[in-house]
Amino acid sequence: MTKIEYFDAYDQDENKLGFQILRGHNVPKGCFHMVVEIFTITRTGKVLTTKRHPNKHFPLYYEVTGGSVLAGEKPLNAAQRELKEETGIAMPVESFIFLGSGINKEIIFKDYLVVIEDEMQITLQEGETIAYKYIPIETFDQFMETVDFVPPARKKFEKFKEIILKELKQQTQR
Repeated sequence: MTKIEYFDAYDQDENKLGFQILRGHNVPKGCFHMVVEIFTITRTGKVLTTKRHPNKHFPLYYEVTGGSVLAGEKPLNAAQRELKEETGIAMPVESFIFLGSGINKEIIFKDYLVVIEDEMQITLQEGETIAYKYIPIETFDQFMETVDFVPPARKKFEKFKEIILKELKQQTQR
């Protein structure tokens, strides 16, 4: 059973437009909806990836955790919710480090980093994810360039790599 979800409509400057968009319906021209992506990385430098369900857009591709910001929800809370729903990892909002924003087509992306202590057993979300693996950060660039990774997300890590590596270094020195 597909649940009904609504998203707030935004302009390109991230101002709410005062109406909502129903999931699965076309986003009106000049409008955007918001999506969060979370790079979950162990203190030893392994990036968590999950494999998309065969019934999803980009079926059977690996990706970092992410999803739409629901109507009335703040991006940070959406990131926390998506991480918990798709992986079972519950982290306080203070653990999420904002990496940056971007726009692609009708989507405003908000990217976050979460550093976890070590590799964890993941609870996969039925209908969303079917497998997971941890990829060493040193080879994550190459993995993202393979046919196994969601094509639109391939440039994200490159964009935020320096920030991620700096933050990971700081986290491991604590």
